[in-house]
Amino acid sequence: MENAVKRRNTLFAKLQWEHAAAKSIRQRQPHPSEVTERLERLRDTRAAFENVQSELELASDTLEPMEAIFNHRTEFEHIYYAVKTIYVTYLDDTRDHGSDDTIASLPDDFRQAIKSLVETQERFLKAQTTVSTNIGELAAPQQRTQAENPSPAPAHPNANLRLPVFSVPVFRGDRKEWRTFKDLFETGIHNREDISDVLKLQYLPSYLDGEARSLVIAFPISDANYEPVFVCYVSTA
Repeated sequence: MENAVKRRNTLFAKLQWEHAAAKSIRQRQPHPSEVTERLERLRDTRAAFENVQSELELASDTLEPMEAIFNHRTEFEHIYYAVKTIYVTYLDDTRDHGSDDTIASLPDDFRQAIKSLVETQERFLKAQTTVSTNIGELAAPQQRTQAENPSPAPAHPNANLRLPVFSVPVFRGDRKEWRTFKDLFETGIHNREDISDVLKLQYLPSYLDGEARSLVIAFPISDANYEPVFVCYVSTA
């Protein structure tokens, strides 16, 4: 009985210490992995407390000690749920605002560079639309002539283009998945000579997600841009 009381008091002290740490979490702003680990330890502490508390409750044979023992359970659970609520709320808030916090934490010059790239892409797309419209208007008479006098179309180097039958996974920024993604993308797309660099740069964003995709699509689609984009964001990510 005495040993069980000692174990219970030790667990209760651990919970109180965890409560003090939880109260400072908003000020410290720790990484979510730390809070996740703390939450797991909190659950382990509760399970251990439940075992020793049940042992004490079963060992009590008079009303007065039983009431005192149950008071320990009530106080423990009150603190436990308070700490758990703090940790769960913090993790939920981190997930909801994770992407915004990541961008906000970047240096000012880097964020400005990203903004400039996005603006450049927007201007490029507008210019591309204008050029396509003008070309379409100029080509209309020739297209009517070709429709009246059709001729065999020349073979295009990518006319019979086929993507690999295996699936290249979408890379979402997890470093554990980067090596698999890199090897499959190089094998299925990057190393193929029958795919032009401009098409490779068009395919690349479809295999990316999150911040990596946002950075890649900021570059204009061209043969010249593929190699530096691949080296910067895929080969040495």
